Amino acid sequence: MVLFPQRVIYRLLLSFFSLEDDEKQKSVFRGMDAKEKEIFTLINNHRRQYDLPVLETSINLAYVAHTHAVDLSENNLDVYGDNEHS
Repeated sequence: MVLFPQRVIYRLLLSFFSLEDDEKQKSVFRGMDAKEKEIFTLINNHRRQYDLPVLETSINLAYVAHTHAVDLSENNLDVYGDNEHS
């Protein structure tokens, strides 16, 4: 499955961000690919510039987002981001 850049960002935002502070949640970061880690780091660096709390990863959100991304891929997300399943 090839993800377009906007899908990667969308998936990353949905799946890995949470303000939860739990050591178990941080293990999700190890499961991200290089591009996802880079985007995650860039977003947190930007948040630090504005004195906002950094985002933590979330295992539960990662599962939901992965399921959602598979659904979008299998059910033909159209160019406007609409999908009857999502």
